[in-house]
This record gives sequence, C-alpha cells and structure tokens, in this order.
Amino acid sequence: MSPKRDLAEAESCVMVLVEERTAKDQKIEEMTSQQGELELAAQKPESELNTLRSKSSADPEATREMLRGLQESEAHAEEAVKGLQESYSQAEASLQTVQEQLAELRVAALEKKRERL
Repeated sequence: MSPKRDLAEAESCVMVLVEERTAKDQKIEEMTSQQGELELAAQKPESELNTLRSKSSADPEATREMLRGLQESEAHAEEAVKGLQESYSQAEASLQTVQEQLAELRVAALEKKRERL
C-alpha cells in the first residue's frame, strides 16, 4: 500500500470514530436528560405520598390504596432511573473505547505521515 492510501484509510477511520463519538455523546446527553426527568417524576409521587400522609382522610381504605399506587409508581420510576444509569455507564465506557481508538488512529496517521517526510 502507498503512504497516501494508508493515510486516506487512517483519515477515514478517524472520521468514522469521530462520528461514532458524536453519536455517543448525543446519546449520553439524551440519557442524562431522561434520567433527570425520571428523577423528577420519582419526586412527584413522593411529594404526593407525603401530602396524603399529612392529611387525615375520612376513607382510610381509599387512602391506603392511593398510597400503594403511589409507592408502586415510585418503585417503577426508581427502576427506570437505575436502568438509565446502567445504560449511561455503558455509553460512557463505549465512548472511552472510541476515544482510545481515535487517539491510536491519530498517532498511526501521524507516524505514517512522518515516515513519508
């Protein structure tokens, strides 16, 4: 292979990795936003739960049923947050791998360029 072809292939790989990194950065931002929304959603049932606890109710059974529903909603929201946190961690790990590959390709491209000079 010629040095120009090697450099072109390396540049192509770098461009692909940059695009992948950009996509992963966007995914991380999206997941961070979703995590924030879920955390806010989890706070709402907790707030409603506290409001219900502070009020005396004429119908204790209905209140207990509402409390159970709110507790279930909160548990589901917490599970969703945990899932997003795991996905976020995986995306960060993938991003780190892509960054390392990008750095290696840049070094290889510079070395090939230096060899030609």
